[in-house]
Amino acid sequence: MKNLKIKNLIDFLKDNKIDFELVLNGIDIEDDFTFASVKSIVKKGIFYLENVESLSKFEITNSVVVSNKKAKTNNCLIVVSNPQLVHYKLCSLANKPIIFEIAQTTKINPKAKLAKNISIGENCVIGECEIEEGVVIKHNVVIEDNVVLRKNVFIDSNSVIGAGGLAWIWDENGNRVIQPQMGGVVIEENCSLATDITVVKGSLSENTLIGKGTVIAHGTKIGHGAQIMSEVHMANNVSIAGNAVIGNRCFLGSACVISSSVKIADNTIVGAGAVVNKSNEEEFCTLAGVPAKVIKKNNFDSKPNGAPKPFKNK
Repeated sequence: MKNLKIKNLIDFLKDNKIDFELVLNGIDIEDDFTFASVKSIVKKGIFYLENVESLSKFEITNSVVVSNKKAKTNNCLIVVSNPQLVHYKLCSLANKPIIFEIAQTTKINPKAKLAKNISIGENCVIGECEIEEGVVIKHNVVIEDNVVLRKNVFIDSNSVIGAGGLAWIWDENGNRVIQPQMGGVVIEENCSLATDITVVKGSLSENTLIGKGTVIAHGTKIGHGAQIMSEVHMANNVSIAGNAVIGNRCFLGSACVISSSVKIADNTIVGAGAVVNKSNEEEFCTLAGVPAKVIKKNNFDSKPNGAPKPFKNK
């Protein structure tokens, strides 16, 4: 983990025009500190606490604490209005710089359109696709034909983008007739996909869409022609069936299932393990259960368990 001095934190706050007050409480500004969580206390950490009054519950000493007010303590305090948000932003200082290179073990279709500043890891297969600047693809990833990855997309190891789907009907003799899958996938800018994710390409003329700023956790599967709008969060092992539509800024809990062609309104929270088999087009609702039902409206008025509070413009 990268070590930082208090000066590095202060410079970041000033550069990003974040209002703060520094209370050193005897801490040496030249000491080194590292980002840490209150769930795993370390020496000389950089922590955050929503309420500084809870500091006595933790054995945090000689560290940096981002919190909401001043207090008598042997820790340096960075006092801000939203400690969690500021701490998350500060953590970007620990990010390693991206090295843009393509591994020699990766196989690339000669018709692929690749920007200059991209990174592709070991043993990937890159089809006849388009990859824009800033894209990072980790190891053992397959990008099939007719896929577009917009700027700054991140795809972690062992994922498949543009996999073949399956749509079929019975003929008059009871034989299965399969529809060809000839569409594509568009993943818009600044999306982040974790490991072992499959995104199925669209059928015929349609594309499967992953909207800008969407983040998808490990193991999620997305069916053909699904339309995922902007800034969606999917927890691990979500299953989205073909042609489902997920609105902007939705949060889909672990292992939930969205049935085929179901539409979910903007700013919906879907609980872990829920099965959504009917459309819900009212914004700011929380759905839970099997089958899923609305258990809360105006879900922006309190923080849910295990999910960020939905964002609503004032």
